[in-house]
Amino acid sequence: MHTIKRTLAAALLAPFFTTLVACGEGGGGEDRSAKYFKAACKVDDDCAKDNVCKKNEKGEGTCEKGERSAADEAARKKAEIEARKAKEEAKKQTKPGEGRLEMRVCPVFKNTPEAIGTITAKHIESGKEHFIHMAQVVVDGGWEDQFTFWSLPLGKYEVRASYGIQVRGRAEVVDIKCHEKIKKDECKDEVIRLVEVVLPEQMPPPEKDKDGKVLKKPCDWLAE
Repeated sequence: MHTIKRTLAAALLAPFFTTLVACGEGGGGEDRSAKYFKAACKVDDDCAKDNVCKKNEKGEGTCEKGERSAADEAARKKAEIEARKAKEEAKKQTKPGEGRLEMRVCPVFKNTPEAIGTITAKHIESGKEHFIHMAQVVVDGGWEDQFTFWSLPLGKYEVRASYGIQVRGRAEVVDIKCHEKIKKDECKDEVIRLVEVVLPEQMPPPEKDKDGKVLKKPCDWLAE
């Protein structure tokens, strides 16, 4: 009776062990798991060390053993830079029927690890707010004073700028006061700039110096 049970068990388990051998290195020397379960990828950085992302004719990538030549690596970096530039340029497109809004913070916003800065444009009629996080626009360690909303619905806006620092996860932020040269009817509560967004073709041309160089717009706010 015991002999029959052992024979039956061996017969039932045989296909299972055969499958394991076929999938392992003992099954003809081919690692089927590596063949059929390659990781999907878009770029080399998605793959493990000593692997590169190879794409088929459909543009679908999988991680495979290998390395890039110096020329391939240079071409890859160039493509990444161009893609990043294209993405940034796409953000600077003004949608049909909308306008741009450029604001200036004086003297400058400097991007340090602790720095926080936000420009908020609130459409008076709809109440919808649009934001520029200055630290995301300015490179680390760099500075900038002019910031642009590249595409906004037309109409009148209340715009405020705030800046400060973040220490131990806690933000200390203050609103920046309107520049002293801003007219009283163009500033509300000392900190809110009142502006209107119009179509690009209706915007006044930028001022230029005697040599034809475009001048910066007057300061909207002045940080103390």
